[in-house]
Amino acid sequence: MSLREFNGINAASLHGASGKDIAGRDFASAFHPRAWRGLVSRALASLPLAATLAVPLTAHAQSNVPQNDFTVSGGIGDAGIDIVGARVGRTLGTWNFASCTTFGEADIEYWWAENHGTAPGELTTIGALGGCRWSLASRISAEFGFGARLMSHVQIVEQKDYSTAFQFQTMGGLKLRLDDPGNYYLGFRLRHISNGAIKHPNSGINAALLSVTALF
Repeated sequence: MSLREFNGINAASLHGASGKDIAGRDFASAFHPRAWRGLVSRALASLPLAATLAVPLTAHAQSNVPQNDFTVSGGIGDAGIDIVGARVGRTLGTWNFASCTTFGEADIEYWWAENHGTAPGELTTIGALGGCRWSLASRISAEFGFGARLMSHVQIVEQKDYSTAFQFQTMGGLKLRLDDPGNYYLGFRLRHISNGAIKHPNSGINAALLSVTALF
């Protein structure tokens, strides 16, 4: 059986001929971006309070692992797509083979575009990835990660068609430590998302993201 046939069978089993999930609900409606707007807004509004509460909780040394973190991010992607999101992460330990610190994270993002043509113009996406982080200087580190995403729609602007709700993601970036204890960081990432040619068209999306992170 080919990968294309396998993908088709799984899609049919999950959604059926009518495009509904196994519970008989429309997936796009249940996962519509508007349902997440309030959540994202509250998460962004609560960041100052979270940072304040994090101060006494992050009195441990920077070298201690594991560590948890909370991040808010924003950026822009291809075709004028704006992105905001929030994520939680965990530093896992040291991988001696690659001489790096390993980490995992999960996130939720909201994308929207003003000039979207006949496409919906907005979507919600959730993702998870694992990666490695290397120290470059006393306050600067580099990171690389690989993971997957699920998207509420396969199109956000008319000129881009992602074809599948499931997507792969890779990212590379830099982190700047803002304080001596190592509780707060400013980050920059370049990210690529595509379906890995599971199905065509495979427009993919490249994005540049800025973030602020607090350990807890």
